[in-house]
Amino acid sequence: MLENRDASALGAAMLAGIGAKCYSSPDEAVDRAVAWKSRLEPDESVHAVYDGIYDGYRDIYRSINRYYRERMK
Repeated sequence: MLENRDASALGAAMLAGIGAKCYSSPDEAVDRAVAWKSRLEPDESVHAVYDGIYDGYRDIYRSINRYYRERMK
């Protein structure tokens, strides 16, 4: 998790800084401007649960997409 909760503004400022030559590269911009509050690490013990949920999400997405395509003709 980032210290700065407004990542969009930070990213835009970093890109502007790269363009203005305040930073020599995106990597330098990240190293100098991004502060981490905490890091989240994957929890392998729930990987199977996430896979099952994702499969269900994909099924729902396909159904909704098909529904709208049929009605928007």
